[in-house]
Amino acid sequence: MNPILIAIFGYVALLLGISLWHKKKNYHANEDFLIADRKLSGWVASFTIIASFIGGGTLLGNTSLIFKFGQAIFPLLIMLPVGLLFFMLIAPQVNRLAKKENWLTLYDMFESRFGRETKNIIAIIQLVNILLIASVAMIGGAKMIEMFTAYSYEMCVILMASIVGGYLSISGFSAVVKTDIIQAIFLLVIFGVLLAFLLMKETSETIAHTPLIFDSMPIYISVFMAVIGGLVSFGSEDLYQRVYATSNVKEVKKSLWITFFMWSFCYVCLVGAVFKLKTFFPNLTGDMAFLDGIHQIIPQNLNWLASLAILSVLLSTIDTFVFNGVLNFNKLFFEEHDKQNHRILTRRIKRSIPIFLFVIIMISVFIQSVVHTTYIYGMLMAENGLIAIIAFAFPKANKWYAIFPLVLNIFAGVLLVSILGFSEKLAVLPLITTPIGCLIAYGYNIIKKTR
Repeated sequence: MNPILIAIFGYVALLLGISLWHKKKNYHANEDFLIADRKLSGWVASFTIIASFIGGGTLLGNTSLIFKFGQAIFPLLIMLPVGLLFFMLIAPQVNRLAKKENWLTLYDMFESRFGRETKNIIAIIQLVNILLIASVAMIGGAKMIEMFTAYSYEMCVILMASIVGGYLSISGFSAVVKTDIIQAIFLLVIFGVLLAFLLMKETSETIAHTPLIFDSMPIYISVFMAVIGGLVSFGSEDLYQRVYATSNVKEVKKSLWITFFMWSFCYVCLVGAVFKLKTFFPNLTGDMAFLDGIHQIIPQNLNWLASLAILSVLLSTIDTFVFNGVLNFNKLFFEEHDKQNHRILTRRIKRSIPIFLFVIIMISVFIQSVVHTTYIYGMLMAENGLIAIIAFAFPKANKWYAIFPLVLNIFAGVLLVSILGFSEKLAVLPLITTPIGCLIAYGYNIIKKTR
């Protein structure tokens, strides 16, 4: 058998074994499955945050943007980890309120602050977000396995989905946390190798002496994308869920500081590696440029290790967002009188995981573009982040300060895609729609008062 497949199946067996051991050793059917008993330490929380953040969107989406735009994308990459430091301003309050009000999803927070209508809009947006980012990782993992093996792309997608569905169905969010620790270790190994690659001296024969050519990006778009990078943490479902699950405020702060330093280290290594690969292979471009470059520089006898490490990182994205998506869907359509019955919710989630994965399989098979999904994902995430800031920074803001910007952003996004197609300009749209939406809300509230 192909050694790469042997390594993959061995790794899958390890993940399933961890999930089964956890279920047998320390499994409580509701809170543990749904939110890891809200007892995560700072170190564990940081590892699971970094494993979900540095996943398909980073290895595929962000590297594709670097290969495409070069230095123009640096402000975005700098502000992504810096946004975690800004998020610390609200993280303690989020942790305390999550325990008090029993929040499980991002839209639980918005329902508490802005009411049911906002919750429903956010819930639908989050489901789209989750499907997009999970599909990005699924596409990347399947193309990576296809690259290293003789399997077809469609077969590789099914294999990826089967792996995730197996261990998620056993232990739920606790499985995500436990496997994220292993995946984060693999991730740090990858970036350690990238650092070694950066420090390696090249001979003149190995470097292509062709000038590096990137697509141009207007300066204002680059600046706006930096702002968007600072907002992403405020709209990130996986980050909120980790804050909900962390034991106390002190551990929350510790986890975010640790994540900030690990994330910054990873991005320095990643950006340097991309530019060095570009000097070796000037024609590298597209969704799979980074993985293709890695494939070309590593010795063939180490392909199994590279594929295992990359697969681990991509799985950390898929399992996180599949679980979040299923949880969001079931809580959104749960019977009102059953919402606090976590045992029923746990059972429904287990039944829904295969269905949700099937939808992701269909998206991954028919839409095989990473960059386009990244633009849409950035647009929706930034809008959610801005609404979260409004929720905490302006206590007197009512539901219309959430509803008008959210709806306007969606309509403007659809209009922009129909006119320009998929463009990096989509990601900066919330910086325009949110102020306009808030002005409309302000005017609407004045009109209501005068009636």
